[in-house]
Amino acid sequence: MAGKTVDVAIVGAGPVGLYLSHLLSRSSISHILLECKSEPSTHPQAHFINTRTSEILLHNTPALHDSVHAHSPPLSQYRKFLFLSTLSSPPLAEFDHFSTPSYENLRRSSPTRPTHLAQNVLTDLMLSQTPTPPVMFSSPLKSFSPSPTDPSALSVTTEDDVTYTSKYLVGADGAHSTVRNLLPLNFDGDPSLQSLMNVHFRTSSPAPLEKNPAMLYFTYNSSAIAAFVAHDISRGELVAQIPFFPPFQSPSDFPPSRCLDMISSSLSLPPSSVSILSVRPWTMSSMLASSYSYPPSNPNVFLVGDSAHTFPPAGGFGMNTGIQDAHNLAWKLYGALKSPGCGRSGSLLESYGAERRPIARSNASLSGRNYERSLNIARSIGLDADHPKLVADTVGGADKTSPLFTLVSATFTSALSLIHRTLTLLESSTLLSSQASIRLQGVLDSGGGLPLLFPRYELGFSYDPDKVLTAKDDLGEYVPSVSSGSRFPHLPLTLSDGRVVSSVDLPCSLRGVEEEEAPKFAVVAGEDVDPLHFDAVVREVGEEWGGDFGYGVVSVLVSGGEGEGGEVAVGGVSPVLLRCEGGAWERLLAESELDSERTVISIRPDGHVDKIFVCGGG
Repeated sequence: MAGKTVDVAIVGAGPVGLYLSHLLSRSSISHILLECKSEPSTHPQAHFINTRTSEILLHNTPALHDSVHAHSPPLSQYRKFLFLSTLSSPPLAEFDHFSTPSYENLRRSSPTRPTHLAQNVLTDLMLSQTPTPPVMFSSPLKSFSPSPTDPSALSVTTEDDVTYTSKYLVGADGAHSTVRNLLPLNFDGDPSLQSLMNVHFRTSSPAPLEKNPAMLYFTYNSSAIAAFVAHDISRGELVAQIPFFPPFQSPSDFPPSRCLDMISSSLSLPPSSVSILSVRPWTMSSMLASSYSYPPSNPNVFLVGDSAHTFPPAGGFGMNTGIQDAHNLAWKLYGALKSPGCGRSGSLLESYGAERRPIARSNASLSGRNYERSLNIARSIGLDADHPKLVADTVGGADKTSPLFTLVSATFTSALSLIHRTLTLLESSTLLSSQASIRLQGVLDSGGGLPLLFPRYELGFSYDPDKVLTAKDDLGEYVPSVSSGSRFPHLPLTLSDGRVVSSVDLPCSLRGVEEEEAPKFAVVAGEDVDPLHFDAVVREVGEEWGGDFGYGVVSVLVSGGEGEGGEVAVGGVSPVLLRCEGGAWERLLAESELDSERTVISIRPDGHVDKIFVCGGG
């Protein structure tokens, strides 16, 4: 059966696919959203929205941004990680992520802030506010191939044999992506870092949690080693993550009744107050697709989010990286659709993977280091939490009836027994508990525990291949700088009507908020710039990006605060005049080793610097 013809077919209606739909709708790009599930998931997964993602929401979908923050719990509920034996005993250690230099660095450097919101709630907000066509639930992808009637398009067929025609196909269908699996691509990395039981539950007695609020509770006791994500303490909604070790353990070893015992003992909750909503196994992995697009030249199929990369959850980069993938791809799809006969459209689309894949590789490495840091926490209290996994990995694919399996199984049981004895001693001995608490707090205070905020990775990543973030940047300060490929830094700028906008994502801030219109480039300079140089750059950017691709170009002059804001005639163009108080513009350029009088900057629709034009220097 023939379905509709659209510009883009998105497979997967999780947060990444839905947000791509938001962005495409804003530019009037026709598309469909295919989802294999029959309804949105009610199981919380990702929950941390970092600063850069919050900026993208603010400047591209301000109503959604405001709704996300309005539905998030108060900061007091999620500012800490708590490490404890049980919730009824004094914490072994705690760490307040929002009283750190990293948070202050982010606050100074952004017009918005990170927040904590369960993925299923975020998805519901996106569905309620999206201006897109309705999601086609119960529509799993079956295949795609070149269209028999249009060589520049694809035929996209669902399992119920409905065939849609689209210019482009985007796989946002998760770690087990059908789109990726239908392509000749590899998905490389470690597919099994850790196996966990993911237990979604509610308690009708959240008082113990309200007395000791935290985003994450890490419990170490003889009943359970577990991490509890408090999605909403006031509603008593949490997820327990309980490790298990195949092949010696399986999901069947964790029926709801056992999970209930672990939860009630660890969080000191009456069993009758706990309702188990779902129990599902989950495998932590770190994987990266060999390419984000196909074919290599003039691609028409793309991967975003978990279909392109999976990370350990430590650091919360999974969903954030996916939404930022969609942000990078959306404006490029617009340009390619507006310039079907332009030879440059292929290279524009090829740049998506060239830019985003190195960012994912960097974030995957960071997430892996964060996972190792989480093991340091267990080691600090006398547990080698990685030992059972190492033993389990030793057996590999050995037959369960083999002598090797029997031998290794006995070693695994001994490893678990050792952990159990250590935890029993920790619970029963005040001295041992006190010593463990001192060691653990020391690890956390030295940055060796489990950080949450990473200013350089959130705001300082660059699409310049020579500026790759490494381990030395993990806990480093973000230093605002204007450079090609980087996000343009935050400065408050005042419009003629008195409104204040951020220089972050400036092209989007100067784009109409409600109306559907073309993505824009911004050409920005200080008011003391050479007007002929400014005029020449505006024309060059307009010719490069406005003609074939159809992008808008807005020109901006930044004053030192003496003007009123508005429009002035400079070199034959009428730029928007924005005020920047206190010499902040001049300082930013000087700290970036740029001369305000000679520098003009072009900023892409996604807020990253495209080029820096220096009068007399190219």
